[in-house]
Amino acid sequence: MSRHNRRRTRGGHKASAPCQHDAFELPPSADPPDPKLATARQGRRNPLSAKHWHSRYLAWQAREKKQREESERLKEERKRIFGGDGNNGEKEEEERLCLRMMDYFVRLDYLE
Repeated sequence: MSRHNRRRTRGGHKASAPCQHDAFELPPSADPPDPKLATARQGRRNPLSAKHWHSRYLAWQAREKKQREESERLKEERKRIFGGDGNNGEKEEEERLCLRMMDYFVRLDYLE
């Protein structure tokens, strides 16, 4: 028969552990670095990361251009199928387009 309610031995509570450092004193590892070194590091940039950023930026621009072209193509196709010249107000064009779409889908034979 095994013991089911065996107690585990654990370390004490965090609050009961003695404090390593004074509350108002920072450890030496937390001292700020030399300000001259910090400014020197900031002035120098990694050319590899700049190239990477530039390539990602170009890819993003190309993707956005492709999406705009696709959106325009779909808009033109929708106008070709359902009509509309785009010169009317947005609301009127939307209502007319909705009515034409409803007419189109009502006549559509789904069994074919």
